[in-house]
Amino acid sequence: MEQCFEEVLKQFEPMVYHLINKYRIRDVEGDFYQEATIALWRAWKDYDETKMKFSSYVYFRIDKALLSLIRKQNKQSDRDQYYVTLFRGDSVTEDFNLSIDFVWLEQIKQLLTDKQWLWFKGHILEDKTLKMIAEENGVTENAVKNWSRLAREKLRACHRPNFVE
Repeated sequence: MEQCFEEVLKQFEPMVYHLINKYRIRDVEGDFYQEATIALWRAWKDYDETKMKFSSYVYFRIDKALLSLIRKQNKQSDRDQYYVTLFRGDSVTEDFNLSIDFVWLEQIKQLLTDKQWLWFKGHILEDKTLKMIAEENGVTENAVKNWSRLAREKLRACHRPNFVE
């Protein structure tokens, strides 16, 4: 390839937007655009002209990258929902004033960092969205997602029955 990547990006940017629109992706933070651009760059670097047309290869790589990111986000969303239902089950929210196991919550608080606790308290106990938690704490939504991921890893290691010492 004799073109520089900026020229390739300019040429194939409409394809990137077409694929984002094809899957009806709402890309507020630009994650999907970035993933598509990385896929385009990889296609540009890896392209073997003996196998297929460059435009077909680019379409395939970008399409595959976007679908992978969609699957990844769906899995993350499913896992988040699992933990929300796990920790919101009968013991936490049915009768908030009577059924909270404060000892258990204090143990969870001790296990988590301050930021992870902010996620747990806001998202699990108070039913706030990640965006709301991010805005309240002056951070990005991705930062809150990271707190969530790290907290869930710690919580996964400590099931409630085995958690009490």
